[in-house]
Amino acid sequence: MKQFILSLLLMAGFTAQAQELTPFKDANGKYGYKDESGKIVIAPKYEYAIAFSKEMARVNIGGTPNIWGTVDGGKWGFINKAGKEIIKPQFDNVENFSEDLAAVKKNDKWGYIDKTGKVVVEPKYDATWSFSEGVAAVEQNWKWGFIDRNGKEIVTPKYEDAHSFSEGLAAIKQNGKWSYIDKTGKEIFSPQYDEANYFHEGLAAIEQNRKYGFIDKTGKEIVTPKYEYTENFSEGLAVVNIGGTPIGWVGVGGGKWGFIDKTGKEIIKPQYSSADSFKNGKAKVTLNGREFYIDKTGKEIK
Repeated sequence: MKQFILSLLLMAGFTAQAQELTPFKDANGKYGYKDESGKIVIAPKYEYAIAFSKEMARVNIGGTPNIWGTVDGGKWGFINKAGKEIIKPQFDNVENFSEDLAAVKKNDKWGYIDKTGKVVVEPKYDATWSFSEGVAAVEQNWKWGFIDRNGKEIVTPKYEDAHSFSEGLAAIKQNGKWSYIDKTGKEIFSPQYDEANYFHEGLAAIEQNRKYGFIDKTGKEIVTPKYEYTENFSEGLAVVNIGGTPIGWVGVGGGKWGFIDKTGKEIIKPQYSSADSFKNGKAKVTLNGREFYIDKTGKEIK
């Protein structure tokens, strides 16, 4: 009987931990967290709270609400799903953990901590990206470089901009143009593109003269820039736009959407007013105001 009761208790505890918790704001403007049923699990006592990332969430104490719906000032820390402060609010800003390290801001500089709150990289950078593939992009004196998990600079800050590593390469900007480097800092080719995206499934989207195409990891153009917009490859296909109008960071408005394969062949002709990337063998599209799913041949999935 004791074993049975213990099993029930363990199962109940596991279920509670597995539940998704969502931040909410009460009538007094304080933030807490509710479970999926709407039950308050963590009492509202924070000036701001951000959704959980795995088992930890960022919370703010002492901040002042601003016009963007977040807060200015105060101190940031991390709690777990039981509401326990794992890392006491003490930082001017924090980012989510990535590869067990989180970027934190103190005295107007950024560094990194581990999940115990221990400072692994002293705050000395002007800006940072999260760790990816064991490396993080950091900015110092308006130049970007890269550090490893111990804080060692593996690429001295010298670039105008940089993205995180993906599939062994990172996009870097120099003299207004983009290229890619490996983890030794070697440039794959001379900077030449107006924009450069992350590598995904072996290819990366690049922009030249407001047109998008794809290159491989040697820098070879697999798809000549000719599309108004594109997303990363997903399950061997990439969604592309023809005839749309750029609308800043949002992407494009109008035009027609279709899908290409990794040779650049249009597998599904651009014809949709909207299209999402493929996931689990299907993609959501819109045609003539009707939203539905298609397979990789373009056939509607009933």
